[in-house]
Amino acid sequence: MYLLKPSHWNFRIDGAPSNIIRLRAQGRRTIIFTNNRQLSGPQADSRQEAERLVMEAEEE
Repeated sequence: MYLLKPSHWNFRIDGAPSNIIRLRAQGRRTIIFTNNRQLSGPQADSRQEAERLVMEAEEE
């Protein structure tokens, strides 16, 4: 699990369904490592891909 900090918000990257569900309930943005196929949402195979997803989301 990683915590990436772009300019003004945090993104949590995790693979545990219970953590992802809890974080989403708190309104946190999450990226799921692709070893977890139980939940939908942004997924990444590597830290580099996760960083790309975070940067793309920040541009939105």
